[in-house]
Amino acid sequence: MAQDHPASIRHVLQEIDGGRILDVASGVGQFSRLLVDCLGSYEQLTGIDTSTKAIEQANAGFSEPNVHFQVADATTLPFPDGSFDTVALSNSMHHMANLEAVFCEIRRVLIPRGRLILFEMHSDAPSPASQNAIDLHLWAAEVDRALGKYHEPVLSRKQLMLQIDALQLRNRQSIEWCSNDENDDVEGIAQLMKQVLQQVEGMDKENALAETARALIERIRSSGMQSQPFVLTVGYLPTNP
Repeated sequence: MAQDHPASIRHVLQEIDGGRILDVASGVGQFSRLLVDCLGSYEQLTGIDTSTKAIEQANAGFSEPNVHFQVADATTLPFPDGSFDTVALSNSMHHMANLEAVFCEIRRVLIPRGRLILFEMHSDAPSPASQNAIDLHLWAAEVDRALGKYHEPVLSRKQLMLQIDALQLRNRQSIEWCSNDENDDVEGIAQLMKQVLQQVEGMDKENALAETARALIERIRSSGMQSQPFVLTVGYLPTNP
């Protein structure tokens, strides 16, 4: 994953001594891999996610003895106060129904004035191909909501930056990135969307979601698909009042 990101992002991470790291909502460990491969140094990394399947996959994907993943809820982290020097959160803010509680817990488990690393996508597409990736994510979010899962649309760049501003990070650095690499596996994308649609088979929204999927696949065939835009932010959280 590290080689998929520009030198500017790798350079920021290479300057960081992560110490004890917590990767919140780690999923299968993709962002954890970027941290392990790019950080200047770190002592240990712990990833947490509510998905048992994702945690099992993450643990299977790392051979490093100081990297471990466990099932946990971000709103009730199972760690003592001040357990970590760095907390990371990637592409998860729009998945969290109680973001305020999540950041309250992040502040609690961080050392005073600990470091926060955010890597979040936004919805301001720089090209039609990037817009297709955003629309695919919006479609997947709609499927999740039909299944009763919390998955809000991705924030606009302005909304995302307002949320980051509200954290009042000290010594903040923010870098924007959007890959120009094309995803030309249209048939693979179509097959994946077909598999996702099977989850809503028989539901009221099945036909509408299927029609949206067909239209989106045609747009991807016509104009291609590139990455959504992202913002990497690094800074130090102020202590709790």
